[in-house]
Amino acid sequence: ENLLGPAMTDTEGKYDFEINLADRLGNKVKSRISAQVAGVMTMADFGVFPSPARLYAKFRMSFKGTSSVNMTVEATVHDVSGAEVMSSGLSHKGSGVYETSWDLKNEDGGRVANGVYYLELRASGDGPEIKVRRKFAVLR
Repeated sequence: ENLLGPAMTDTEGKYDFEINLADRLGNKVKSRISAQVAGVMTMADFGVFPSPARLYAKFRMSFKGTSSVNMTVEATVHDVSGAEVMSSGLSHKGSGVYETSWDLKNEDGGRVANGVYYLELRASGDGPEIKVRRKFAVLR
């Protein structure tokens, strides 16, 4: 269990804690601790739209927290066999939102076939790397 409470794990700001301890003889100790949490970053949402994709696919990943403006976000699309079809960086659009569009062409410039594809988004910044996957369809 998180003894600091859920707010301490995903919200930046100043936190004041009061700690009360007592031993078996009834002796009591009271202390106050302050902590400043800055730069906390969490993923808010990610997605592919439209799905099924017909002319293009837009990949979006959004984050909460002050560190979310200095992220590096990469998208990789794989076909059902696991082969890489395309990869691209996502551009920061403001307010922690990163986005890119895909023209449904492979790395050689050829149109991809109808079917199921897998998007992998990787985000790195000040904290640990975040990796998420989602499947989507291409149907012309």
